[in-house]
Amino acid sequence: MTIDILFIGKNPEFYVDNIKAINDLPNYQCEFLDESNLEHTGKKYMLYFLQINDGNCESLSFLNTQGYTNIIVISDKNSLDEKQTLLTQLIQYQFIDIMYTPLHFEELLIKIRAAEKNSPQIYKEFLEKMDVMAVITNNNNEITYCNQAFSDETGYGEDAIGQISNILKSGKHSLMFYNNIKHTLNAGLTWAGTFKNKRKNGSLYKEEASIFPITIDGATFYCKTAINTTQHEEVLTENKHAEQLATAIQQSLLAEDIYDENIIIRTLYQPLENVSGDIYNLYKLNDELYCIFLADVVGHGIGSALLSTAIIAVANDLVTDDYMPNAFLKALNNRIMGLFNSNELPQTTYFTAAYAVIDIASKKIHFANCGHPKIYLLDEIGVHSLMQRNFFIGMFQNAEYEYGTCDYNSNCTMLMYTDGLSEFSHDMKSDVKYLESKLESFRNQNSELDILEYLQEEIIRPHETKDDVSIISVKLIER
Repeated sequence: MTIDILFIGKNPEFYVDNIKAINDLPNYQCEFLDESNLEHTGKKYMLYFLQINDGNCESLSFLNTQGYTNIIVISDKNSLDEKQTLLTQLIQYQFIDIMYTPLHFEELLIKIRAAEKNSPQIYKEFLEKMDVMAVITNNNNEITYCNQAFSDETGYGEDAIGQISNILKSGKHSLMFYNNIKHTLNAGLTWAGTFKNKRKNGSLYKEEASIFPITIDGATFYCKTAINTTQHEEVLTENKHAEQLATAIQQSLLAEDIYDENIIIRTLYQPLENVSGDIYNLYKLNDELYCIFLADVVGHGIGSALLSTAIIAVANDLVTDDYMPNAFLKALNNRIMGLFNSNELPQTTYFTAAYAVIDIASKKIHFANCGHPKIYLLDEIGVHSLMQRNFFIGMFQNAEYEYGTCDYNSNCTMLMYTDGLSEFSHDMKSDVKYLESKLESFRNQNSELDILEYLQEEIIRPHETKDDVSIISVKLIER
């Protein structure tokens, strides 16, 4: 299992020693991201405000034991206000999901501040600034402090002080549940989990909470920080239903494989999530002309899936009239620009594409790549790259697109794919070379082997894919 560490900060030079030391360790990958450029639609990370100084990696053993594979580390050289701003941005840009992020950042920050000045007031000053609910109780389980966020959520204000914290009990948890919390805290550990609590008005809400012991003037108190997740869960449920619908629609649009006398076209579709930014279609114009369209939209999730669905609908409408690459791609680009050229759209609407026209009568392939990976042709001579570079689709109005043409021999295989197949490490060039070496190995083996199964066994399964993967294989046969 590889553990990804992502440092976020202002000065990359500050992290050079850290990154080098971590990358020298087995099973760790580390990189730096400038906090001024946080646009991100990739995998989720768990967030920790930890300091790792000058290549000292001892703190990583703690992260490792938590069982998380993707971790963001923030230097505690940032001020408290900067941390709050950065946390908001990380949620906004989908680096983390607040529901699934451990609340250790409040605990650690409180301890940092408390170490500066061991005073009850320092806790109150700190917690009052937090947007999350915060409560401090003593050994008798009496509330000694609650912040404004707690009051806003529960309806209890100053009247909570001195009361037993079970004023929030909803009756939804067992005695064993509370005993487990007690034993954890008595051992000096942090308890984290979910409560279903009751407000002052009797209504119920769910919260993700973290409770940990603190010391004030030599006495032990307990601090709880919590976030209401009721509304978030409702949104998640709605999103799940929308995602299921998007998945069904998207998969219904994927073309069926073609098995004809002189050509066999097969596909492999493996989304990173339920829905994908990849889309393709196969077109049989007549017994001698076949067109293949493959596109890759930026990002993942429902937004990308909806955009890819619109793209394939436009492509389907255009291909029968203007099937040659230059005319088809220009028409597609202008149509997409007309539909989606708005600064108010929530995501990028340009995309990469590969397009090929196979003329069986003349044994020619006409092809074009629009910011998209190479097309490969495997025959008895070798592995050939087909690349005719063009602009992304949806980037420039009235852009002109060029195409290349090559002859093919019978009994050869053409391969088109999205970049998920060739991006499984941090070095894209070496990944492409690795893919090409595997294609050469395939070519030298038994010609009856299935290339899609071969690529699954040799590349997709052994490596952790970081993106959607779509592959189209075209076997051209001499009968």
